[in-house]
Amino acid sequence: MSFEKPEDLGPLIVAGKVKEVYEVEGNTNQVYIHSTDKATAGDGERKAVVTGKSLATWEMSSRLMDYLNKKGFKTGYIDSPLPGYIRSHKLDMAALEVIGRKVITGSAVRKFGLPDGIVMNTAIMEYNWKNDDEHDPVLPVELRPIIQATYGDNSFRERFPALPDSNELGQFIETGRVMGEKLYMLFREHGLLFCDWKTEPGYSTEVGKWMIGDWFTPDEFRLRKMEGIETVGYETPFSRTRITNLGALGKLDKQVFRDGGSVEETSRIYGEALKVFREVFEEYGNFGCELP
Repeated sequence: MSFEKPEDLGPLIVAGKVKEVYEVEGNTNQVYIHSTDKATAGDGERKAVVTGKSLATWEMSSRLMDYLNKKGFKTGYIDSPLPGYIRSHKLDMAALEVIGRKVITGSAVRKFGLPDGIVMNTAIMEYNWKNDDEHDPVLPVELRPIIQATYGDNSFRERFPALPDSNELGQFIETGRVMGEKLYMLFREHGLLFCDWKTEPGYSTEVGKWMIGDWFTPDEFRLRKMEGIETVGYETPFSRTRITNLGALGKLDKQVFRDGGSVEETSRIYGEALKVFREVFEEYGNFGCELP
């Protein structure tokens, strides 16, 4: 799919698996992020082109990140001047994924041996080193002093560049927890289950703060329809309910593609998710153009 390009679109800075980042001519503190129709899963092992994905994720991320900004959760998002392009603060991205889990599912079941569908009283948080070759291993912040003591003060920064220090990471994680709980309640009001989410911290030298970087769409979280949901009591100090048929609930996220769904089915799911976002975040999205 071809897109009209912003007049101040500068040279390509980096091309990722599904997105491209460009300079903004005349402004060294901003970038353009452009999503493509490419989709990947399994640390890039499965790849496909999903028609309509670029426009759907562009609009969903624009609406959601504008909402987060206006609710006090700072993101890199500035505006969306043209279809497919988001203008963002230029961020030094940490090689880190911060993951929140309100409903236990997916890799949490495999890694921790917990039953699928446990609804946590308070979302649990974890953080991983973003490295496809190592399959994004968990990165305990407590490793920092051990590595520093063993190999020298600069060794941690050399191996994990642009990583927040312990206090900054703690603040980012707690903000992510509060954000996730707020979105969980918001989506529930619309009959949807916001299960888990992933954010990536980036540092803006212009603003002097860590922010939620990249995009934020159903590629980065699991969203399920609550129609037909079945629950049982699951009384522990950390939860009260378990969803017994979570896997059977309608999916509105990338999990369809991860599970081997066709590109046609994946495209349909992105379109359906976009309709939901237009309802939930109707008033949000700093668009400088007509929506496609």
